[in-house]
Amino acid sequence: GMTIHFMPGIWLSEFGFECSEPFVVTENGCEKLIDFPEELFVR
Repeated sequence: GMTIHFMPGIWLSEFGFECSEPFVVTENGCEKLIDFPEELFVR
């Protein structure tokens, strides 16, 4: 029943990037709390 936010990030001298994804830890593993495509968007 514990909720965790996984927040990997990288910061450089001119810019930074961080993403966040919440999870619920259960007896059987973990569940994602959001339904978002896990794709890399490149501009």
